[in-house]
Amino acid sequence: MDRLYTLLQNRIEGVVSTPDQYHAGLLSNFGNLFHATPRLVVSPLTARDVAATVTFAREHGLTVSTRGAAHSQSRVAISDGGILLSMSSMRRILSVDASAPSVDVEAGVVWRDLVRHLAPRNLAPPVLTNNLSVTVGGTLAIAGIGVSSFKYGTQGDNVRELEVVAGTGERLVCDGRESCVHRRRREEARRSLLGIARRAGPGRDHHASETGSPCHEAHDPHVLSPLSRSSRFSP
Repeated sequence: MDRLYTLLQNRIEGVVSTPDQYHAGLLSNFGNLFHATPRLVVSPLTARDVAATVTFAREHGLTVSTRGAAHSQSRVAISDGGILLSMSSMRRILSVDASAPSVDVEAGVVWRDLVRHLAPRNLAPPVLTNNLSVTVGGTLAIAGIGVSSFKYGTQGDNVRELEVVAGTGERLVCDGRESCVHRRRREEARRSLLGIARRAGPGRDHHASETGSPCHEAHDPHVLSPLSRSSRFSP
């Protein structure tokens, strides 16, 4: 048994897996061009788990990569000897505010599930990518472009607030009105989004946490608008 397994498992509520427990799909991504075996796979349950994992990785000199639906190519969403954060374990839709209108979600939420959840409320995200089987965290990490982007911008442009985990392991809250601030100064943001990690590109450096995206990792579709019969969205 890897000596780091127990050390990390004792720090988080989620699940830590070792190579003997991996399924083949974790070793590659949609492109299926590159294959790599992570030393550990972490399925976090909370933003605290994401932060603890990043801190642990720094302490032990390990790289961290994130994985949502792995609809990626090249060496994105895989890890060669480091820690792979499998964000599909964080897929809760936390709250919907129809008056705003906005929604708080974790980074592992799949867009199709979010659309289905909002439909009975006559709400929909202003921008959707063509493939709805990908995660909120994944597309926000690379902006997220859809057929309505000519009018509403990217999915990231519609994010009101993000909670992210920086490479230092700090949890930060980010929005369009101010710089990122430490989580402890923003208790009122405790229900924001959860996240994903990026490092100079998709899947690696800022880890969006109670879900979000980087200062943007982005993930707070605090971004919904009412859907009318004419398919027009309110700003």
